[in-house]
Amino acid sequence: MEKVNRRIAAIVVAAGAGRRMGDTGEDLPKQFVEVEGRPLFVNSLLPFEAHPLVQDITVVLPPGRLKGWEDRLRHDFGLEKILAVVAGGAHRCQSVRLGLEAASAGQPWPEDAMVAVHDGVRPLLSIALLSRVIEAALDSGAAVPALSVADTVVEVDEEDGWGGVVDRSRLRLVQTPQVFRAGWLEEAHRSTGGEETTDDAQLVRALGHPISLVAGEVVNIKVTDLLDMELVHYLVAGGNL
Repeated sequence: MEKVNRRIAAIVVAAGAGRRMGDTGEDLPKQFVEVEGRPLFVNSLLPFEAHPLVQDITVVLPPGRLKGWEDRLRHDFGLEKILAVVAGGAHRCQSVRLGLEAASAGQPWPEDAMVAVHDGVRPLLSIALLSRVIEAALDSGAAVPALSVADTVVEVDEEDGWGGVVDRSRLRLVQTPQVFRAGWLEEAHRSTGGEETTDDAQLVRALGHPISLVAGEVVNIKVTDLLDMELVHYLVAGGNL
């Protein structure tokens, strides 16, 4: 990928309480559980640190867990692109908005600036996937990685029984990072009126902007339970599936 003369900023959202994780054996939200000597969310930052087109990284953590992390990320983990570490909000939409505000430092975004938003509990993002999404977003203005649905999908009836098979050929499983023109993403978050949403592309699309879909990767999993965490431990340690 050729060098581009524009700002590409990353916002990594790791502000959740980790309630779906279950008992990790530690009094920690899942994003802080260590994997091969690094907290889970730190692994999610590494592809952005390594990618030549990403200029800076803003990290969003839970309120009350910020102390010392900006210095630790820079000095203990060698992340030179850290711009800011900020507290998240009550839900993901608020956390992304707070990350955007910190990344812009209260200044208007340059018209050609891009922002990549990534889940802090997707620690297995590859440089290749990040490159594909950035390249597509530079072309169209917004891009999202997605996977085809392999299993049969069934719609349930009112009694939670079999209601009928859904045509899976038109369904996709959406992942992150999602990359957008910064102005589009900022406008999309202003338009929510405080409404909670779990997907930034949904907000951007609601304004009429196109969203390009690129091939995601199965290994780019979002850690939501103990089985996911065990799989991440295995793969980061060099296991082969």
